[in-house]
Amino acid sequence: MVIAIVGAREHVLKSRAFGQLCAGLKHFRRVASRRKSSYLRFFERRYMRLKEMISIARVVLSVDEVNSIVGSIRVGLAIVDNSIFDSVEVEPKIKGE
Repeated sequence: MVIAIVGAREHVLKSRAFGQLCAGLKHFRRVASRRKSSYLRFFERRYMRLKEMISIARVVLSVDEVNSIVGSIRVGLAIVDNSIFDSVEVEPKIKGE
């Protein structure tokens, strides 16, 4: 299982610039299979512009690694994918897509 952890400060999440850069980003599972390769190029360009606004961006392979990372940082609110929601040990959390 591949899990992405992305975090940003609250004032960044509420900024207009962040919202505009996130427009058009989708969960990869929701992208049509015929568009996945072009979406990855779009995502890479968008991520390069977003990365200065993001406090943490990690890709991990297990829920244990997720719990270790979120345990070492202060989390205001976690949006967690439904497939791992019950396994992630962080509060407060809400279900994502």
